[in-house]
Amino acid sequence: MVSTKGEEDYRNGHRCLMTSNSYNLRDAMIYFEKAADEGHIEAAFQLGYLYLAGEPQIARNCEKALSCFEKCAEAGMSKAKYEVAKFYLEGIGVESDEKKAFELLVEAFREGFYLASGELYKCYEKGKGTEVDIDKALEYNGYARQMGLQGAEVDFIHLAALKNPNINEEGKLIY
Repeated sequence: MVSTKGEEDYRNGHRCLMTSNSYNLRDAMIYFEKAADEGHIEAAFQLGYLYLAGEPQIARNCEKALSCFEKCAEAGMSKAKYEVAKFYLEGIGVESDEKKAFELLVEAFREGFYLASGELYKCYEKGKGTEVDIDKALEYNGYARQMGLQGAEVDFIHLAALKNPNINEEGKLIY
């Protein structure tokens, strides 16, 4: 017996995603919308991704995607806070707000969504939403490298060179 409101529709939507038939994406969207309307937060999150990605049967709609992610973030979902932060960092469907984005990234990271470290180290490096702080950038870059995030290793060399003038952009010690 399903106990959570919207859970059955969420599961049906998830089953639609597990098939290789792209027509099932539209069916998944219908199920996720029903479940989200009943307050199922994970369904709202999945719906947000469907709107964000846009597929042959689903028109890409960044505003609806953001709305779904914001609903989830307000309910306390860390991964949704990360997604909303990316919208504000890039100004996708909203006016760019680096400070708000930075605050959401910090919240998401503190709540255990460590993928946020990939954006946080870049914020500290470039002063997006916060002051430039190369030490903090290196700290969060370390988390990003531990997570295996693409580009973090290369960015580490760049950050190290910023911190230590005796290291060049190739990571070689200059004498």
